[in-house]
Amino acid sequence: AREYRDPENRRFHAQPVACPACGPRLEMPVEAAARALERGEILALKGVGGYQLLVDARRSEAVRRLRERKHREEKPFAVMFPDLDMARRVCVI
Repeated sequence: AREYRDPENRRFHAQPVACPACGPRLEMPVEAAARALERGEILALKGVGGYQLLVDARRSEAVRRLRERKHREEKPFAVMFPDLDMARRVCVI
């Protein structure tokens, strides 16, 4: 409980229990983030458990840069889809 009440602790910023006045803030509007991904940029999304690195997987140059920066030439990345139907169009499930 002490950790959840301490603004310096990462648990304070857990969305379900965060203070509405000083809890998490959206620093980059969602539309700006979407445009950055469309331009092939790599974004870092901060969550309670750390960061997720985001890239548009359809942009091979952006994926190449991310693989280069993460030193991850062959190991697969996680891929997110808006729904199962979209995933089935791209992947064998």
